[in-house]
Amino acid sequence: MPSLHAASGQMGNAETQDVLPDGGLTRFRVAGSHTLVSTENGGAQMVSVTVFRHIPPPIIGMVGVVQDPAFEAFEERLEWLEALGVPVERLDPAIAPDEVMAHQAVHELLLAEGDRCLPLILVNDAVVSRATYPSRAQLARAVGRGRYEVPAGVARRLAAIGAAAAIGLADEVHRQAERGREMGISEESVGLASDAGAALRDAAHMHTLA
Repeated sequence: MPSLHAASGQMGNAETQDVLPDGGLTRFRVAGSHTLVSTENGGAQMVSVTVFRHIPPPIIGMVGVVQDPAFEAFEERLEWLEALGVPVERLDPAIAPDEVMAHQAVHELLLAEGDRCLPLILVNDAVVSRATYPSRAQLARAVGRGRYEVPAGVARRLAAIGAAAAIGLADEVHRQAERGREMGISEESVGLASDAGAALRDAAHMHTLA
């Protein structure tokens, strides 16, 4: 992976600063919907993510067949990255052995540890995570989007969900949540906004009783 250094700002581009997985400090430039990092020769390289993982088999239980909830949540986070303009490629080592051979670090880890190292997350061919499902914040930091601006429409919708939950309007929470999903807002974000509003309502109620 090319070494990174501070990127110069350009008109129409946003610039953010973040800590790399190895602890180094760099700046990332956001051009349009794509995240770019500066390289040694002064050029810019688009950030891309490659995920090597197996799709877990469905869980068969009393309520029927369901997908692994941890895996489903991780897939939502990857979709969120794609919504930010970060290309994400998902590969299964058992199905794409040629891709494994094309990534030396992945090949060596699989030889040494087998499937225990999965999932493997690569950013521009450098391994940034292994054997765990990274959180949204960890993924954002790995691609240089640890600090990003939430689109105004998304912010307004999340605020509306939280406000409705804060005053106890369940029907309005449901209506705003449905609109949010139509905009592509994840279930995780919808739930966090609703929970935040409900927590505020509960705190106000406890203050009234005190």
